[in-house]
Amino acid sequence: ALGNTQPGGRMVLAAGDYDEGVLLAKSISLVGRCSSMVTLSGTREGVIGPTAVEVKGSVAVGVSDIMVSGPGSGVLVHSDAQLTLERAAITDNHGVGIFVDGAGTTVVATGVVIARTQPLADGALGRGINLQAGAQLTLERAALTDNHEVGFFAVDAGTTVVATDLAITRTKHHGDGMHGSGMGVHDGASLTLERVAIADNHNVGLFADGASATAVATEVVITRTQPRADGTFGRGIVV
Repeated sequence: ALGNTQPGGRMVLAAGDYDEGVLLAKSISLVGRCSSMVTLSGTREGVIGPTAVEVKGSVAVGVSDIMVSGPGSGVLVHSDAQLTLERAAITDNHGVGIFVDGAGTTVVATGVVIARTQPLADGALGRGINLQAGAQLTLERAALTDNHEVGFFAVDAGTTVVATDLAITRTKHHGDGMHGSGMGVHDGASLTLERVAIADNHNVGLFADGASATAVATEVVITRTQPRADGTFGRGIVV
């Protein structure tokens, strides 16, 4: 079906579990009947390893009303791609739930849940969202919960995040009892938050670290940050 969908076209998935990874390298829409009824549960080998959905190149892609849940990263967007993601559940993946990479790469995500991302076999990652190298993300009405290491992480100059009506909760330790932070920006990334709850994470609720990292936050609750396994930290905000 994907091979037969022409640029500008739409591929609609009926209810079911689709056990294969998807590469979206042309400007199309991928629409499921409902995220509670349509699951992409397989992976293919992408640029960061096994990945369920990869959006690549100078394309404009829409993905909506699906669940992505498989033994690899959930959604990878890179190389100047533009993704609009709506009414989607990114759950029980490995490594990273949503990975956005590179200047010119843009994601607009509305009405999404990113939950229970697991660490890789070596114990690394397990992040809900990872944004880097000048990528841009607009996130509205979203929940990131029960991920590992850090719920949301943005790094590098030019990387920009605008998040509205967002909850980041219950980010878990790694196996070594470290990390588990809610949200962070690092080394030049910029973050704008409005109406956000960051609750029941570990280590640090919100951190901004490194030269030129910025965070502007309005109407934000940061509560019940727990310490690491060794009893240290448990801070609300670190700048």
